[in-house]
Amino acid sequence: MKGCLTKSIGALITIIVLIWLLSHMFPRAYRLLENRVFGIEESDSVKTTVVDTIPLSNDKQWIVKLENENNTHYLEVEVQGIPMRFVLDTGASGMSMSIVEYMFLLHQEKVDSIKDESLYIDASGNTEKCGVITLDSVTVGRKTLRNVQCNIIQSPDAPLLLGQNILSKMGRISIDYKDNILIIEEND
Repeated sequence: MKGCLTKSIGALITIIVLIWLLSHMFPRAYRLLENRVFGIEESDSVKTTVVDTIPLSNDKQWIVKLENENNTHYLEVEVQGIPMRFVLDTGASGMSMSIVEYMFLLHQEKVDSIKDESLYIDASGNTEKCGVITLDSVTVGRKTLRNVQCNIIQSPDAPLLLGQNILSKMGRISIDYKDNILIIEEND
């Protein structure tokens, strides 16, 4: 009896930790899942909880809100239709995610298995092998890019990075650190 109770408590703790991780790693996806469980209309929750782009003076210019946590700027990016929270990293050459996010997308059948490998240099200058996948769609604000290369880092703690392979295709960008916004002006 005591062993059964210990296993039940262990399973409950595991479930609580997984729910907490999901809610912090994918807050918008978690809200959508939570809304499905409680029967709340998804479109209403998205409209009322997320405003990520605001048009500016013309149709080719808009802003994306950034979140500043300890001088690291985060923004919401949709990967294969799944909202995810990325670090805006102007020093990163490419887009990357950890093996954890990759496995989440693979489980959702949003990505294929890793077929290519590459070398990845992290911010500390360390080089390691990583997987490479091609994402069908990546959406930042109101712009969707197709066939985007993404590095899959083997470390489960690796942050989701939005790098130059995305930013260079957005058009002219500027960051307003005072108002925590990314200003995007599309090329003609």
